[in-house]
Amino acid sequence: MGKAFRYIQRGDIAVFYMINDRAKCRALDLIMPAVTHLGGAVVSIGLAAAALMLGRTGELNYGWNYGWNISISLAFSHLLIHCIKKIVNRPRPNISLSKVNTFDISLYDYSFPSGHTTAAFSIAASISLIFPQLGIYPFVLAGLVGMSRIYLGVHYPTDVLIGALIGTASAFYTNYFLPIIYL
Repeated sequence: MGKAFRYIQRGDIAVFYMINDRAKCRALDLIMPAVTHLGGAVVSIGLAAAALMLGRTGELNYGWNYGWNISISLAFSHLLIHCIKKIVNRPRPNISLSKVNTFDISLYDYSFPSGHTTAAFSIAASISLIFPQLGIYPFVLAGLVGMSRIYLGVHYPTDVLIGALIGTASAFYTNYFLPIIYL
C-alpha cells in the first residue's frame, strides 16, 4: 500500500504544479478567482435557496421538490466532506509545498476533499438530473470550479477528484434513493 500511495502522491504533486504553475497566464489569473466563487457557500446556498423560492411560485410546485433535492444533496455532501476533512487532516498545498501560486489566498484548514468542488458537482449533478436537456454543461462549469481550486493553489488534484465524486454521488443518492416528503 505504501508504494502505491507514494506513486499517487507524486502524480498528484506533478499534476498540481502543471495546473498551478505551468498553466499560469494573465487570462486565467483573471478568470479563475471569479470561477472559484461559483462553488463557494454564497453561490451554492443561494442557488439552493433560489430553487426553493422559485419552485413555490406558479400552479405547479414541482420546482419546490427540485429545490429540496438540491438543498439536501448539498447539505449531505458537505456533512460528509467535513467529516472526511477531520479524519484525513491533509495539509493544503500552500502549507506542504514550496513555490505555490496562492493568489493571496491563505487557507490553513484541511485540504481533502475540496468543498467548493463538492458543492459545484452536487449542484451540477442535481441540475443535470432535473434538466437532462442541459447535457454536460453543468458538469463543465463544475469542472472549471475544481480546476480553479488547483490553479489558485488551495487543493491538490485528488482533493478535487474526490470532491467531484462525493458531490455527484450525493446528488444521485438524493434524487433516486432518498424519499422526499413534498410539502
